[in-house]
Amino acid sequence: IDSLLQSENKIRTAEKKYRNLYENAPEMYRTVNLDGKLIDCNVAYCEKLGYEKEEIIGKSLYDFVPNSHKETMRDIFTSWKLRGDVRNREVMLRRKDGSVFPALLSASSVHDESGNVIGANTLIRDMSDLYNAQKEIEELRIKRLSVVGELTARIAHDLRNPLSVIKNSAEILRLTYEDKIGGGCMLI
Repeated sequence: IDSLLQSENKIRTAEKKYRNLYENAPEMYRTVNLDGKLIDCNVAYCEKLGYEKEEIIGKSLYDFVPNSHKETMRDIFTSWKLRGDVRNREVMLRRKDGSVFPALLSASSVHDESGNVIGANTLIRDMSDLYNAQKEIEELRIKRLSVVGELTARIAHDLRNPLSVIKNSAEILRLTYEDKIGGGCMLI
């Protein structure tokens, strides 16, 4: 009986650790069944999407994707069903308020005691900061190219002025020299 009680205590402790890790992870976690219905999610998932857990459980994973990305999510879900896992797939997610954000999704299969696949655990990373940084870098690159273009135009203008003076002076010299020796001669 003591051995059985110790085993039960170890199982409860392990379950408690797992639940704590799942619930309080800084990244978004969700668990879906084979039909794509959410059967669990963590605090980060709820907070990032702006829902209470009760509003999420039982919903389809497609309910949290904008219409323009439902096909991408179908492809990800189908890939998981065929291969048993999905790694680093980009998708847009939709919050309760309708706003969207980019996310990176990885999923692996959950098995029952007999080894049968019963669903997927999914890790989702918000990629908003990365997308915003990329956008900022692109804006800086465009601004830099604009400045280089302006500088090039100024340099070309500044070079044209002295070159025009030199060209005009050479033309005057040519005309003057032609008059003195009788035409047909070219200096430049």
